[in-house]
Amino acid sequence: MPNDPTNSVLTPVETLLVEVVDFIHPPKERTLFSLGGRGHYENPASDLLAFFLNPAAEHGFQSLFLKAFFDCMNVDSERMIFEGVKVDREVQTREGTFIDVLVDAPDWLLIIENKIYHAQVNPFDSYERHVRGIRETTHLAILSPSGQSTAAGWTGVSYKNFCQSLRKRLADVMFAVPYSKWLVFAREFILHLENELYNSPMTTLQATFVENNEQQIAEVQKLAIEYRVFLRGLLKEALEENVPGHSFEPKDEYWKDDGWATRCKSNQWGSSNVAFWRANGKFMVTVYLVDLSEDQRAKARVDLREIKFLQDKTWMMWQTEPGFDSRYDGIKELCRLAGIVAGLLQAPPAPVGAPSDTPAQ
Repeated sequence: MPNDPTNSVLTPVETLLVEVVDFIHPPKERTLFSLGGRGHYENPASDLLAFFLNPAAEHGFQSLFLKAFFDCMNVDSERMIFEGVKVDREVQTREGTFIDVLVDAPDWLLIIENKIYHAQVNPFDSYERHVRGIRETTHLAILSPSGQSTAAGWTGVSYKNFCQSLRKRLADVMFAVPYSKWLVFAREFILHLENELYNSPMTTLQATFVENNEQQIAEVQKLAIEYRVFLRGLLKEALEENVPGHSFEPKDEYWKDDGWATRCKSNQWGSSNVAFWRANGKFMVTVYLVDLSEDQRAKARVDLREIKFLQDKTWMMWQTEPGFDSRYDGIKELCRLAGIVAGLLQAPPAPVGAPSDTPAQ
């Protein structure tokens, strides 16, 4: 039985929900690279890294990024020569393998193998044979979230330590380096790596809070699971009532930036679907249309013109903004849009070679 709203005494679960705010990490700040959506892949991350490692590049930081990296390798870089340094990406060895980043200085070499999500199964011996004897000194490093190295003779560098070293060195030269877009980009790059590649560790206070509230946390987790089951049933019932002749099986999936969403797809829609989700306290609906004919695409632009069109690549995508405060209103909009989608996808495909009135894109 729900608690009497006039009773001022909080239940243990209610107390937990009040206190937990002080122990959770704040949302991670969005960056230019996270908005682009590919900065966490190894190739784009390595491209950016190579640019900032190059002392002669137009960013103006000179050898700062290289020195910060050598700090993490416990290499004294203060007496090293950074004039004439050349930084290359995807250097092909004589054996046909590829080195991620090769930094070539007059009297030393630095090889960096960048490992973000893949195991360390590279042909490290091949890399070493390729550079053997070229310079007086060769430094070998594996940059990864964990900072571990499974290859003999290769130093492991963690992204966490590298970012901390970069922040320290940038702070030391902040007033010596002219303010520019590159200072902004450098900060965004560091913040993005921090956000994507490691999480702040749990503090002792957080651990104690969890230990002291294990039962209440378990009850909240159970309640969250029951809510997802309740919501899927509610959406299925509402959709099948409002879109006759269609059978729906709502499925939950985790969206990294926005938490849980429920995709609702009719058995007659192929890959097209409508998603019901919640962000910033609002109930949201997103329409995904896949594999449309040219006539269907043109009709979709007309039938869905009142909501925001987000992208037009492999699929077409619309989203309600700013969303709905009420779950009832959100589900009502979900059913309305599902009816539009059902009508669009039931339209006969255009004959092959027929002219299209799809607007120019």
